[in-house]
Amino acid sequence: MRVPDQAVRILEMLLKQPGELVTREELRDHLWAADEFVDFERSLNAAVAKLRLALNDSADQPLYVETVARKGYRFIAPVTEEAAKARTPSVPVAQAESAVTKPRPLPKWVIAALAITGVAVVLLAWRMTRAAEDRPLVQLELDIGDPVSQPAISSDGTHLVFSTKTGLGIRRLDETIITHLAGTEGASFPFFLPTDAGWDTLPAANS
Repeated sequence: MRVPDQAVRILEMLLKQPGELVTREELRDHLWAADEFVDFERSLNAAVAKLRLALNDSADQPLYVETVARKGYRFIAPVTEEAAKARTPSVPVAQAESAVTKPRPLPKWVIAALAITGVAVVLLAWRMTRAAEDRPLVQLELDIGDPVSQPAISSDGTHLVFSTKTGLGIRRLDETIITHLAGTEGASFPFFLPTDAGWDTLPAANS
């Protein structure tokens, strides 16, 4: 809340004498120097109006600042010493520093979410480890007929390509059918071309 300086100073004067009249002359002496030229009446009225606006108060039905006609103002709301102490508690320096540096505890729902996430990560790692351990070791004896050289296996482990006397041959590892690739006569060192999706495409070779 932005409150003009003069309005705050008027409030200070009224709170020093709660329930008692503070004259317009006293407020003038408090707000302006003796040799300062100012339209006192209009300036004081404007400052009090801004104070009432900040307090959400009314001149007709005042809750805080009451106007005493042609004399001054008084603060009419109850003011107690206990309330003042509650607004500005006296805290030892060590306790105040501890209150500033002590971290705020995490909400219970944050702690629960972190715990659930940790458990999920542990379970996922355990399942991946078990899957790797449970995957059987595959050993194959391949009968591919003609003498071959430079065999290459696709990255997904499903196909084998190799060089033969007549060119490149390819077969699936779970089948016995060999397909001879036309136009690959004299090709050597075959390999599978990766695609953007990460899967192998048809084999290629150096000729």
